[in-house]
Amino acid sequence: GGRLTMRGYFGSLPRTFQIKRCTLWGKPTGAVNIMMHSPVITVINGEAQMIIASGDGDLHGLQPQTGKLLWKYHISPKRGVNVTPLVVGNTVICGHTEENVGDTTMGALFAVDASKRGLLTKANGGELWRHNEWVVERSAPLYVNGFVYSVDKGGQLRVVDLKSGRLVTSLRLGGPGYGSPVYADGKIYYCTQNGIWWTLEPQKNGKVKRLFRARLSRAEVNGSIAVSHGRIYLPTSSGMYCIGKKGQTPTADARPAFPA
Repeated sequence: GGRLTMRGYFGSLPRTFQIKRCTLWGKPTGAVNIMMHSPVITVINGEAQMIIASGDGDLHGLQPQTGKLLWKYHISPKRGVNVTPLVVGNTVICGHTEENVGDTTMGALFAVDASKRGLLTKANGGELWRHNEWVVERSAPLYVNGFVYSVDKGGQLRVVDLKSGRLVTSLRLGGPGYGSPVYADGKIYYCTQNGIWWTLEPQKNGKVKRLFRARLSRAEVNGSIAVSHGRIYLPTSSGMYCIGKKGQTPTADARPAFPA
């Protein structure tokens, strides 16, 4: 067992609850590879789903309460997937860097319909679109105003129309893509693994306007940028950077009300 201490909503004094170790459910997938990404909890058509790509090369939609399999999609034959899925409405967008199902090409960016059930395929409308040979290693896709922004292993930013999957534009960022792009204050922020910083402004047609580019010295970037209280945080191999306007008081939206 263990203990969980909670503060804040319960008053000024902490309250401690006893935690018991128990397994609610397990879901064997036949995985042969490790995976390095985060599952996503969301609600599709009123039903909670946990969406996770497994080491067996499949993307799964599960009931988080029971582990019941709602749907799955074949990505790669028995290879691990390291990209955190993006959910927009009923659409799930994800990518990978391994062998593709059905041919010898490597990597893909794709979208599926998470409102459907069973094995999702192109034939039954479960697969909405797919671009093979777009090698997306760890960078999670970003959604802004109808378009998906994805950075591949080689550091190429591609912009895709969410509904059709049509490629709108692309931009070479000058270095490998490991972290995920982030959107804040009307801009997209990204830093390549070799320390090239980009600030981009997405346009109404999905294309991007280059606002700022810089090079960090003696730093490797394997993490993603975070934005909080009006400041930008960048983790690197040499330290953590905090970027903001000098003298400006940080602000943030009010914290959501705690459920009754």
